[in-house]
Amino acid sequence: MNKKFAALFFIIFTLTKSALPIPPLLEGFTHYHRAAWYSDVATINNLLVNGYSPDVQDEFGWTALHIAAAWGHFACVIALVQNGADIFLETNNNQTAEELAWQYRQLTPECHHEKIWFYLKTEREKYERQANKIELAKIRDMQRAEKKEFKRMRKYQKDLEKTFATEAMDCE
Repeated sequence: MNKKFAALFFIIFTLTKSALPIPPLLEGFTHYHRAAWYSDVATINNLLVNGYSPDVQDEFGWTALHIAAAWGHFACVIALVQNGADIFLETNNNQTAEELAWQYRQLTPECHHEKIWFYLKTEREKYERQANKIELAKIRDMQRAEKKEFKRMRKYQKDLEKTFATEAMDCE
């Protein structure tokens, strides 16, 4: 994370505790980013329904999911994840939303960072289990195909042996 942004974030939280400041005018800061900043689930849902991608990144690589996770907006995180936001996207500093939720949990203890972290961790693990199942299924399919090919080659070899044996008997 940009050091200036981190410092600004910390100062704002320490001084205001709960009042959310006006979001900075960053390059690439979209309606999703603003909605996540203000925990505006209705706007997020409206954007999702109208087909806008939730994975647009600003100049620091932050998506709406990163912002919602860092600010502790649990309802926004759920809305974004359930509608296809990529939980594996990283900021320019190689941080996922899950890592940001964990990192910012101490700045604002009244927010839902630990809940968000646990939710994102669970979603990641669910995805990884599903990916592992798919990979295992592919491996099993390959093993079945190899076994079938081996049987076919074995049968072909036996047929050749019979043919050679028959031809050898005919030659005698």
